Amino acid sequence: MNAIREDRIEQRQAVTGLAEAVGVLIAGQAEHARMLETLVTGQTAVLEELRRLSGKQ
Repeated sequence: MNAIREDRIEQRQAVTGLAEAVGVLIAGQAEHARMLETLVTGQTAVLEELRRLSGKQ
């Protein structure tokens, strides 16, 4: 019985570790999405300015 109990404790710890790792990955993905959005916004502004300067609004 003790061995089964120890296995369950280890499994819970493993699941907890996996859940924490997934949380970190999700947070990182959200940060990357924000950075990508900022990059695209900046590129759009640069392209619009280039069009304006070339007279092709």
